[in-house]
Amino acid sequence: MSNDFKRRDANHYVNWLEKSITNEYLNYYEYSEFKNLIIIGSGAFGSVARANWKNAENFFALKTFKNNDITMLKEIVNEIKLQKRVDFNENILRFYGITKVAKNKYSLVLEYADNGTLSTYLNKHFNELDWNDKYQLAFQLANAVACLHDCNIIHRDLHGDNILVHQKKIKLTDFGLSKKIAEASSNTSKILGVIPFVDPKKLYDQGYKLNKKSDVFSMGVLMWQISSGHRPFSGYSYDASLILSIVNGKREKIIDNTPIEYSNLYTECWKYESDVRPNMQYVVSTLKTIILPKQNNIIINVVGEEKENDQFEKYETTPKSFKTMELNNELISNLSNISIQKNLSKISYESTFDKLNDITIEKLIIIINRKHDKENIAFQHIQQFIHQQILEINQSSDNLVKWLNNNQVDPQYVYLLGLFYFYDIAIEENDVKAFELFLKASKDNYSFAQVYLGKCYNNGYGIECNKNLAFKLYLKSVENGSIIGQFYLGNCYEFGIGIVKDIKKSVYWYQKATDNGNTTANIYLADCYRLGKGVEKDEIKAFKYYEVLAEQEISDAQYQLGNCFYHGIGTNIDEVQAKYWYEKAINNGNIIAKDILEKYYNKKIRIRVSKIKEIKFRKRLLSLKGLQQFGLKYFVTKFTKSNQENIFSNFQIVLENKNKVMPFDLSTYYYKKDKGVRKNGKNTFKFHKLLAEQGNIDAKFQLGYCYDEGIGIDTNKVKAFELYKVAAEKGNNEAIYNLSFLYELGEGVNKDEEKAFKLIKKLAEKGDSDAIYKLAYYCNKGIGTKANKSKAFELYKVAAEKGNNDAQYNLGLLYQLGEGVDKNEKQAFEILKDLAEKKYMNAQFQLGSFYLNGIGTEINKLKAFELYKVVAEKGNRNAQYILGLLYQLGEGVDKNEKKAFELINDLAEKNDVDAQYQLGYYYDEGIGTVIDKLKAFKLYKKAAKKGNHNAKFNLSKLYQLGEGVNKDEKKAFELIKDLSKKGDIDAQFQLGYYYDEGIGTEINKLKAFELYKIAAEKGNNDAQYNLDLLYQSGRGINENKFELIKDLSKKDDIDIQFQLEDCYEKGGGTENNKLDAFESYKVADGKGNNNDVQCSLDILHQSEGEVNKNEKKTFELIKGLSEKNNFDALFKLGYHYDKGIGTEINKSKAFELYKKAAEKGNHNAQYNLAISYQFGEGVDKDKKKAFELMNDLAEKNDVNAQFQLGYYYDEGIGAEINKSKAFELYQIAAENGSNEAQFNLSLLYELGEGVEKNEEKAFKLINCLAGKDDVNAQLRLGDYYNEGIGTEVNKSKAFELYKIVAEKGNHNAKYNLSLLYRLGEGVNKDEKKAFELINDLAEKNDVNAQFQLGYYYDEGIGTEVDKSKAFELYKIAAEKGNNDARYNLGLLYLSGEGVDKDEKKAYELINGLAEKEQSDTR
Repeated sequence: MSNDFKRRDANHYVNWLEKSITNEYLNYYEYSEFKNLIIIGSGAFGSVARANWKNAENFFALKTFKNNDITMLKEIVNEIKLQKRVDFNENILRFYGITKVAKNKYSLVLEYADNGTLSTYLNKHFNELDWNDKYQLAFQLANAVACLHDCNIIHRDLHGDNILVHQKKIKLTDFGLSKKIAEASSNTSKILGVIPFVDPKKLYDQGYKLNKKSDVFSMGVLMWQISSGHRPFSGYSYDASLILSIVNGKREKIIDNTPIEYSNLYTECWKYESDVRPNMQYVVSTLKTIILPKQNNIIINVVGEEKENDQFEKYETTPKSFKTMELNNELISNLSNISIQKNLSKISYESTFDKLNDITIEKLIIIINRKHDKENIAFQHIQQFIHQQILEINQSSDNLVKWLNNNQVDPQYVYLLGLFYFYDIAIEENDVKAFELFLKASKDNYSFAQVYLGKCYNNGYGIECNKNLAFKLYLKSVENGSIIGQFYLGNCYEFGIGIVKDIKKSVYWYQKATDNGNTTANIYLADCYRLGKGVEKDEIKAFKYYEVLAEQEISDAQYQLGNCFYHGIGTNIDEVQAKYWYEKAINNGNIIAKDILEKYYNKKIRIRVSKIKEIKFRKRLLSLKGLQQFGLKYFVTKFTKSNQENIFSNFQIVLENKNKVMPFDLSTYYYKKDKGVRKNGKNTFKFHKLLAEQGNIDAKFQLGYCYDEGIGIDTNKVKAFELYKVAAEKGNNEAIYNLSFLYELGEGVNKDEEKAFKLIKKLAEKGDSDAIYKLAYYCNKGIGTKANKSKAFELYKVAAEKGNNDAQYNLGLLYQLGEGVDKNEKQAFEILKDLAEKKYMNAQFQLGSFYLNGIGTEINKLKAFELYKVVAEKGNRNAQYILGLLYQLGEGVDKNEKKAFELINDLAEKNDVDAQYQLGYYYDEGIGTVIDKLKAFKLYKKAAKKGNHNAKFNLSKLYQLGEGVNKDEKKAFELIKDLSKKGDIDAQFQLGYYYDEGIGTEINKLKAFELYKIAAEKGNNDAQYNLDLLYQSGRGINENKFELIKDLSKKDDIDIQFQLEDCYEKGGGTENNKLDAFESYKVADGKGNNNDVQCSLDILHQSEGEVNKNEKKTFELIKGLSEKNNFDALFKLGYHYDKGIGTEINKSKAFELYKKAAEKGNHNAQYNLAISYQFGEGVDKDKKKAFELMNDLAEKNDVNAQFQLGYYYDEGIGAEINKSKAFELYQIAAENGSNEAQFNLSLLYELGEGVEKNEEKAFKLINCLAGKDDVNAQLRLGDYYNEGIGTEVNKSKAFELYKIVAEKGNHNAKYNLSLLYRLGEGVNKDEKKAFELINDLAEKNDVNAQFQLGYYYDEGIGTEVDKSKAFELYKIAAEKGNNDARYNLGLLYLSGEGVDKDEKKAYELINGLAEKEQSDTR
């Protein structure tokens, strides 16, 4: 920053101070008038001195700052603003004014505390204090801190040495380290000397940002200090060791004889996790209940419980502070022109707009916010309350708005201006503007703004309705200490607003808000206890809640208390008391109580109209009689669709010509409960409340609907029920209809399905089409009556004929399912098609399902896709979900996994649980996105918490495998076990597998068997397979496996019959009987079992057994399957032509079939296609094409292709030799499980091709592969031990390995084994054994063995010398190309041994070999 800017900013703060002094916003004292200055404290900021003023004997404190630079000037202004914001609280050190020590050097004039710091005071006077004194100290301190928090200030440095005591009263001070929450940074006070008071989260993490809950922690420690009289951990060194102990949970011990309520409170405060610590309002209210007597064993905690109209008296600074000063000194009588009393009075509500300041505004905000924390946001009540408070401060609304418009930096001022727009106070109502202001204040974490922003999103005020965002904002407000936010969280959980409905959680939050003094939450909580919603039913507790609240003049509680006395709910019946409380409720404006009183006591009462109509606009309201003169006769008749247009047009005349007496948007009308909701909720609610207060029955129904759906008011099912009931008893059919819903669902009343049924039946008998439909629904589902599908069908039919689309839709479903009528899918299709053409969304969705699955029509996935797309665009999430799957699978649309991902991702962001699972699956498998196991884990976890079984299942898999999360087999086991208990078949199988393999638990084969059996009986094929294995091994069961499988096969289960043939074929539990196996396969095949059955038939036809070998039949079966466009069969048929199985070899046809199957996505076919190009079989040889096909397949992560591509690079097939790429591909394929790739990889390491030569690495790879029983690897490992490659020579190990491989039929191993026997290496020399092995191999036409056997006869190794046999064997091997045999044959011709001597022949053979060697060399 340049010096010019610095000077400019410094001048700004100096000008602010000077202007404040000139305008008498701050009291100014001449520094020369202070005497007897004594320094009593100093710090980094400067010093504090005690001084007398003029001739007064009492003391003041002067806080002088060390520097006068811009930073310090800014801090002085900041401190003044902070002090003035909380100056009304008597437990915060008073700010009297300012004095100037020198030019531009200022000191603050503060109250002097005569008892010093809290720590000093406790040291000196602790023995004089009883528990009442200690309670008072704690309460005063909590009250002061709560005041800071109410003003959005955090102290951040609370400890016994910066809390003062004056005249035995707490005085909170030291704001040098305090800031508004919105401006608070991570820089905190030094912790030296105050370690026990610092939030342990800060001790653990210096980057942790201190917050309100950090002050709560310090408060807890201070409460302990007050109870003990000394500093915490006074016997410990304040060092790193103590820090570590506190972070790990060490706290001071509770002092003996400490009241349990007090110790419980401070131990709650000093908990480690900040979110479980209470807020300061709770601390204050709890201390208050400890000090004050309890009422009826139920504590209604309200901070600042004075009557609303008198609330400002609590914050008037003059009387209380003046009285305190009189105790301090006799200064007042000696003051001349500028008295402290005079200056304090200037900061009052008698100011003009010129004197309007932030103190006035902030006090107004505090009162409004405390009103909110006591109640919910009821539009008319809050609007009226704000008007009253503006009158109290003797300010015009226009002046307030003007001031607020000029002060839009502080979030609380932004919020207040938003309220004025929201409630139409001095500004025309503007929901969009209100929303924008609430949004702005919310970004600074202003909790009340967050609540209102949530209301905007919930009701669609100024922004499109978004219930999910509403819930998140309420939650955020609670995290920032909002009490009203706690109520709204309860509301969200009770009614499923933006979150899955959870009645128990709603009770939890209602209880939290109640504990913090919110009376609306208390009424909701009482209703929960009365109805047993989310909590055990307790009418006595409900009664006590109502009783306490009724005494506070809360009309809803008074009405409910009347009900309790009248019906004997939680108390004895007392009609006199009931009448008393009904009348009290009526006097306080309760609409329902009036009708109840008339009904029970036959007493006509004229209800008093709400005072809001007298306050708002200060204009006269028209009576019904007055309205009628404008043609509004319909206001006293039924408000229905047929007459509403007249009402609206007439009412618009009033709006246009009569000065907007009732400025409501009446362009919408009501719907029945299941037909939709209104817009413009606030005006709708006000309109119907006005008419309801005048006694209009239909308006009472409408008002009930507003409460039912939360239109213009918070959802309240209890009030909705009562209003519907009143209207229904007066004959309102719509009310009867909606009342049945509440009885059916148990909302606002005890659940009573029979009552719901009777109400709907009565209404249906009057010909109401909606009621007829609803009655059909009740008969269909058996709600309040026995299920009767036939009756349901008839009723749906009647309602459908009356034009009820819902009935027509359900009629189609009954035809589809054959319930109550003969099944007729074609008729179902026609009904839904007709309805879909009328743009009925559910029918469009269902019709899509019919086309997708071929119900009542042919399968048409294109039409299905189009219908789902139409419905998805209308906001139907199920359609969007299926649309995503169709894109994923390429059904009805080109396959587009990216599009599928986008659709599912969008749904997941809207908290759709199935979409969250599916998105997790996409990340898990890399569908439409890159594989991300961590994201998959998080999404599975989120969906699992919401009850999605598939997500929970996959979550357990990730825990089992350690993918996206640390491996935790125990956790995997617990998840699967829990899912298994809920009857999930796959989980039952998986749990069996966990017991079988000992994953996350001990091995228990019996439990595994039982679970496999349960899952198998439910149709789980994997369970049937594993059950089979247990039967074979006899582990976990002693019964005969064959008998069980045979018995199950009689149940026409195709898969079981498939298993039965397996038993016959392999002899599992019965004698090997391939004929019976063949018959079982035929049975399964005839029932349409999967391609595996036909495949098995194919294998049996090819095999030798008790069924005649019939490769032709095999060929016909596969050919038949291929004609159904089964791409696996196309591949198989190509293979038959390729190998001549059941037909003549036809490489061309094989090629064409491989090509077709490959084009349909068959990887095996594409692989074989590449091989065809490689060798030119059925097509012209084209190694380049072979390479391209293999390369494409390798990029799709086909392991075999990756290996083969590596081989192509290795050998230069279709590409130049590239050993490095070969190495890379072998490595990838090996990592993906290809044994062949791992084998070749070892060869490259051995030879140093494509990678640095590393025989040890080669040895390790081969050794690892040999451990997997890979024959070639075992043979190669034998070679490595034999030759000492990558390891020491070990002939014994070589012998053992050759022996193992030889027993598996490997000729090379057998050959090498004979050599070791012959040489006696790794085994005792045994030439006879060597001879036998080579002889056996030679008989199998092994050319090398034939040569070696000839050599054995030639030399007499293991047998007698026989030159003739040697000659014959050499000759056979030579003809097959064995050069060694050819050479030895030449020698025999030369010597004439075993054959006639023929030197010419010998020459030809030897010379031929020499020329070949020269040619090879060239």
